[in-house]
Amino acid sequence: MKKEIKKNKNIKNSSAKKKVISKQNNNNFLKRELNKNFKILIVVLVIIFGFLIFLLAHKTIFAPTKNANSNIVGIYTGKFPCADCEGIQTTLTLYQNPNTLKPTTYSLELVYLGRNVKPFDEVGNWTYTNGMKNNPNALIYQLNPNNSNQTEYYLKVNNTELKMLDSNKNEIPSNLNFTLMKK
Repeated sequence: MKKEIKKNKNIKNSSAKKKVISKQNNNNFLKRELNKNFKILIVVLVIIFGFLIFLLAHKTIFAPTKNANSNIVGIYTGKFPCADCEGIQTTLTLYQNPNTLKPTTYSLELVYLGRNVKPFDEVGNWTYTNGMKNNPNALIYQLNPNNSNQTEYYLKVNNTELKMLDSNKNEIPSNLNFTLMKK
C-alpha cells in the first residue's frame, strides 16, 4: 500500500512537473514571440522616424522654390482679416523670366495668427491682365493656383501696393485691409 501511495505521488509529481515545464515552455515561447514582435516594432518605428526626418530635412523639395530660370518681381506682405483668428499674415512672391521679363510662377503663404495650424502654402502661375468695371486701364495680377480652379486677382495700386479683388475683379467693399505692401 505504501508503494502504491508513493507511486501515485510520483505520478502526481510527474504530472505536475510536466504541467510546470509545459507552462515554462509556453512562457518562453510567448517571451520569444513578444521579443521578436517588439524588435519588428522598433525597426518599423526607426524607419518611420527616419522618413520623417528626411522629409523635414528636405522640405525644400515640397516647398515652393525660386525657379533657376526666374527672377523675383516682388515680395508683397500684409495682414488680411480673419473671422476666427487675429488675422492672416500673407506673403505673395511673384517670379518672372529673366530674359523676357514675362510672369512665370508665384508662391503664396498664409499664416493664421493666433491659431495652432500650419501655414497654408499655394503655388501656381500668374499673369497680367488689364481692366476692371470702373477702371479699364487697371493693371491686374491674375494668380492661377496649381491645385485649384479658383483664380485670384490683385489690383496693382502703385509700384509698392497690391489690393486683393473679388472673383469678378471688383474691389472688395469693406473697411477692412486687403492690401499687400512690397518689401
